[in-house]
Amino acid sequence: MIEAGLNPDFDEAIDAIREKIVKMFVDETNRPTAVVRVGEHVENKFMNEDQFLFWISHTYFVYAEEKRLAAIEANERYIPSQAKSYLSKENKEKIQAILILKLLDFAILKTKSMKRKC
Repeated sequence: MIEAGLNPDFDEAIDAIREKIVKMFVDETNRPTAVVRVGEHVENKFMNEDQFLFWISHTYFVYAEEKRLAAIEANERYIPSQAKSYLSKENKEKIQAILILKLLDFAILKTKSMKRKC
């Protein structure tokens, strides 16, 4: 689990998003990029663009709906307020920022490590 320090629902959301990210890297033009699962294939998404926010929103919606349907199928009590199928704009932007900052922290540490070896 990524430590977001916010609340359990938010942590669950960011974990669900993170599971669909295959790889994150900084491209040759210094743009944070993620290789993400979209259905049966993968796509590159620039993490600081609206398309990435849309992907976050869609990915969480699919996750939450699958969870809701599984609860119904298992005859478990389903309480809609505990399993929203959407993320607020604020939470999408927080997830985006956390993922970018994690990537950039990693890239900086990697660069420092490479400079020490030279």
